[in-house]
Amino acid sequence: MTLKRLILFSLVTVTCGTVYSQKNSFDTDTARISLLLRQADEYRYLNCDTAVLFAMEALNKSIKNKYDAGVAHAKNKLTGLYADLARYEEGITAGQEALQLYQQLEIVANKKSLHQIQFSKANVISELGHNYISMGNFSEGLKYSQQALLLREELDDKKGMSDNFYNIGNIQYGLKNYDEALKNYSASLSISEEINSVIDIAYCNCTIGLIYYEKGDYTTAMTRYNTAAAIAEKNQEARLLIEINNNKGLLYSKMDKLDAALQCFNNAVSLGFKAGSLEQLPQHYNSIASIYMRLKKYDNAEQQLRLALHYAGKSGSIDYLGLTYENLSLLDSATCNYAGALKNYKLSIKYRDSLVNAENSKKLLQQSLQFNFDRREDALLQENILTETKLGEQKKQKYFLLAGAALLALLLLLVYRNSVTQKKLNHLLSKAYIKEKEEMKLKSEHTMLNERLRISSELHDEVGATLSGISMYSHLINEQLKSNNTGGIKKSIQVMQQSSSQMVDKLNDIVWFINPEKDSLQQLMSRLEDYAVKMAAVKGIKVNIQIPGGIGDNILPAETRRNIYLFCKEAINNAIKYSNATTLDFSVLENNRLLQIVVADNGVGFNVSQLSNGNGLDNMRKRAAAIDGEMQIESANGAGTRIQLSLNITP
Repeated sequence: MTLKRLILFSLVTVTCGTVYSQKNSFDTDTARISLLLRQADEYRYLNCDTAVLFAMEALNKSIKNKYDAGVAHAKNKLTGLYADLARYEEGITAGQEALQLYQQLEIVANKKSLHQIQFSKANVISELGHNYISMGNFSEGLKYSQQALLLREELDDKKGMSDNFYNIGNIQYGLKNYDEALKNYSASLSISEEINSVIDIAYCNCTIGLIYYEKGDYTTAMTRYNTAAAIAEKNQEARLLIEINNNKGLLYSKMDKLDAALQCFNNAVSLGFKAGSLEQLPQHYNSIASIYMRLKKYDNAEQQLRLALHYAGKSGSIDYLGLTYENLSLLDSATCNYAGALKNYKLSIKYRDSLVNAENSKKLLQQSLQFNFDRREDALLQENILTETKLGEQKKQKYFLLAGAALLALLLLLVYRNSVTQKKLNHLLSKAYIKEKEEMKLKSEHTMLNERLRISSELHDEVGATLSGISMYSHLINEQLKSNNTGGIKKSIQVMQQSSSQMVDKLNDIVWFINPEKDSLQQLMSRLEDYAVKMAAVKGIKVNIQIPGGIGDNILPAETRRNIYLFCKEAINNAIKYSNATTLDFSVLENNRLLQIVVADNGVGFNVSQLSNGNGLDNMRKRAAAIDGEMQIESANGAGTRIQLSLNITP
């Protein structure tokens, strides 16, 4: 027998041995996949990231074993998990793929398995609706929820029908279609009563109470809350009782029954401690503090806000930290502690900024978890290859002992070299990933620090000075009241009103600059257009706007956006205040990444050769230079003024 034929027969034997091994282990693998999916369910409300890892491992094993039902079930599970992690686009992709697989499985399924497949199909359609609803796409969310409802009606799945009516009610509630929401919540309640699902009955009554609260029918709302509370108390549903007491507190607060509202919020706090559910404590303490501020019991309000800070910090809840510092700022303002008000306002801004960056940090964590999971799968794959090779070697030894031993040695050498190479590659990738992650973290922290320092400086220089002036004039008014100086009081109030208005404008600018949703060129030009029209209207100046409809939506860095805005704002202000113009032109041109912005007027003009640095012109030059731009001024006595800013914008 030639060497070529010997190798061919050996490879055929290895393949047969591998197939035999896979056939015997298939049932074991499907059992492991089912176990992984159950573990994903168990961890969904404990640690969602861990639940995703279990579902991903089930998915990879199903793909490896060509187990289509396992692939569909794993992607079904991931659809809901991604919704919980706010990774909605990934959830929609997983859900659509699961739905296609279920449709294929329906074609070849027998009568017994078809029923279970359709149950799973209804579940993934419902989860797709959940993802779309969470993204704010209520039309798609409603479409999928209604599809799931129709399928569950065909399956006579009463519990599923109740859940889908409830979800559709949530959509209508989010859209403020309260009559439609009430209709669907009532349908869910009717089915829950039919199947005697007492906890669902309680939840339906609680949400129906919310609808009547929004419609202003406080009596009916309270009746519904009390019905839900009776069921929740009987069944010891602490979390639902917490929600009901919070809702009743809001209702009593709306009715100006502040003592009753305090009692309900305090009940929610007590129930939270009793159930070990501490995540909502900051919210309840903030609600209690708000009631105390309305009662002008400022010491009590401060005590509650300090408790809110403690538990928000303990749980790491950035949004509740921001809310609490905002309420502390309001409390300090009410007690004339303006320095404290400014300090706490800065802290509330800080945590609001942290929320903006939270999603980026979450994505980095997901990448790290996925990287480690991939490495683990590579190691398991190498182990499986080695095991299958050994099984093949045993099969070959039975028929071709000498030739099989030689071939096995060769295969083991190749596997070993591949394993060593893979480990080295994984080690290098791991080091490179860690280094890249650390560099990204340092760069992000440096950028964030500079931005916070800039915002802090602006708040201190602009807002702080204005607050101090308002405080001074408030004391002056007290003196003028004593002397019955009516004219002086009016003048002081006018100054305070102007200062407050200026401060609000400055704060609006600061908040707008740091809002990541306002960072496109199109949005910047739209804001400048609004500003020009608003300012010109004060002096009756006609405004001509020329901004092409096709101007790019390219994203501008925060510093570039800020300097362009302040440059143009200064130019518009100068034209309106000093030019005595009747017409103001504001035009924008973008051509081959070159951006040109022109502010022109038909006013008195001036001699450019005698130009000084007054009217903010020096600041405008500095702002242009800071973004590598060029400022050009054209003017003459009696011929109006034209100011142009030119700069390159990167893709």
